[in-house]
Amino acid sequence: MADADRCAWRLIIDAEPRSGPANMALDEAIACAVARSDAPPTLRLYAWRPWAVSIGRFQSARDVDAAAVRERGGELVRRLSGGRALLHAEEVTYAVLLPQGDPHARDGVLATYRRLSAGLVQGLQRLGVKPDPLQPSARPHGALSAACFEAPSAYEITVRDRKLMGSAQCKRGGYVLQHGSLPLRGDQTALVSLLRMDADAQDGLRTTLRNRAVSLEQLRADDSAAAWSWERVAAALAGGFRHALRLCWTTGSYRPSEWEAAGRLIRAQYANDAWTYGR
Repeated sequence: MADADRCAWRLIIDAEPRSGPANMALDEAIACAVARSDAPPTLRLYAWRPWAVSIGRFQSARDVDAAAVRERGGELVRRLSGGRALLHAEEVTYAVLLPQGDPHARDGVLATYRRLSAGLVQGLQRLGVKPDPLQPSARPHGALSAACFEAPSAYEITVRDRKLMGSAQCKRGGYVLQHGSLPLRGDQTALVSLLRMDADAQDGLRTTLRNRAVSLEQLRADDSAAAWSWERVAAALAGGFRHALRLCWTTGSYRPSEWEAAGRLIRAQYANDAWTYGR
């Protein structure tokens, strides 16, 4: 297909790790710019420093032991999107920011998940990973905890029935925002000690996560550390989106107006305790 027939998106590969409030604010600032047609549809790939726990927009902050997060050098941040708690450490995070009328977003939440997950699948295939076939509905696992990686939702990415990527979506204000986490290494059981649960429940959740969640490092087929470098994984995901969604990239960075909007959102919202702990 010729580039003239492809959808034009902006690609931002931001290898400079940023704080939790900064990352969430940039996602929202870009989404609002996209909704106003001040920016094109955007794929943003980014990293975190320090590590953080993000909770869903409607999740209770009491699910997480915020004092333990701070004592261990992390941050607690509330996402604009829904879902359950995610640990963000050594990972590549993606965010897709689209106007609601975009061809990839206008047919509803599940159709958007399916289309965007196809890009994630092709990106992983470029790394030699073979994801399971996408499932159109969540897989029942009984009562679930506050941890996102305990079970996959519709069209989330699993490998050999273990969840590799967690994603969440928000549709409001004329935009669709979907972002998600691809762990490079480590394991999601580290989140358990940061959740407010009794010791028995924590032990049970650790066992569950060991069986149901996985990182790229646990899947890798060779011993080269460079195989799963942040840069290589980000490039593979970008290539997967480009091919699966038939995109034509305009590579770029943040616009001054997006930086300014993100700064306001950090102060008023994402670094504001009223937003983080208000539920």
